[in-house]
Amino acid sequence: MFEEEHDLPAHWPSSLADAADKIDKRLGRLGSVASESNHATEQTAIDQCENELRDLVEWIPEVAADTDLSEVQWLPIYELSEVMREHLSRGDVSALNIKEDFRRLQALLVEYATLLPSSTATPLEEEPSSVELEWPGPVSSETVEAEASSGEQS
Repeated sequence: MFEEEHDLPAHWPSSLADAADKIDKRLGRLGSVASESNHATEQTAIDQCENELRDLVEWIPEVAADTDLSEVQWLPIYELSEVMREHLSRGDVSALNIKEDFRRLQALLVEYATLLPSSTATPLEEEPSSVELEWPGPVSSETVEAEASSGEQS
């Protein structure tokens, strides 16, 4: 596998959900940079986003193959990635021209990521620790004692 043979690039996806997130971030950045004036700095940012999206499309089938997905589940990811990779490699389209294909690929990745065991979940899929839990109501010492005594009786 690529990650065992080389140092991993920063944009190497750790999971299917991470790949979907990385695509989303790069498409968003590409869209915002492309809408700005066409200075050399913006062109460099556009080129970097395009290159990273091309890399992701190339790597995603390998990342998916390293999961517990069946071949039937993996095949649509591979086929869509291959078509996109061919177009992006030839340079006949930009990533923004095939944005809908990226969105379809993201949808597949998210759908299949939910089918995988939770042990493959990434921090992106988990609830952030900053989210406060909603309690059913105020808790007093009387409430705690009542719950404790009812638990002792059962």
